[in-house]
Amino acid sequence: MGENLPIVLIEGVLIFGGVLAFAWWQLHEIKVDQRKAAAERAEREAREACEARERQELATAGPATAEPASPAHAPAPADAP
Repeated sequence: MGENLPIVLIEGVLIFGGVLAFAWWQLHEIKVDQRKAAAERAEREAREACEARERQELATAGPATAEPASPAHAPAPADAP
């Protein structure tokens, strides 16, 4: 057993190091994914807020701001020859 002890210790250290490296990598990926999700959520919320603000502006503006139809696009009178 004494002659195999260094090999067993080396294997144990390599396995333990591999497990630690894998755990660190997984935690790192989770953090990156959380940052991406937070950025996408913030972007979506900003876009929704902008759309809501535009809808509110259109609702409060009403038809008074609509441009009148140009004469070229106006319907022809019914009594026209």
